[in-house]
Amino acid sequence: MGGNYDIWKHFTKIGPDKNFKQGCAQYNYCNHKCNESVVSCKGHLKVCEHANLETKQQYFGPTFQETVQRNLVVNINRQINTNIQNFYNRISQSEQNDIELSVA
Repeated sequence: MGGNYDIWKHFTKIGPDKNFKQGCAQYNYCNHKCNESVVSCKGHLKVCEHANLETKQQYFGPTFQETVQRNLVVNINRQINTNIQNFYNRISQSEQNDIELSVA
């Protein structure tokens, strides 16, 4: 894994900023600003869409995988029934008993 200070290859320290308590750094590939700290920079790198997987694996290990699939299109077709019988069929018997006791 890359050392903590290697992170500055991907960020530019831009100094004081009124929106940050400490110095400010800017990611070179998406212009995101964050605190000028290794922890903040690595936090952004981990979730940034502009950082490639190879770069992320350099800092977070070779087994690091994206947690979000980009441009994923999901088409779900399912019938939505809202009648009470469907609800009853999807809860356990003990949950049903608890509901009946609380309503009685």
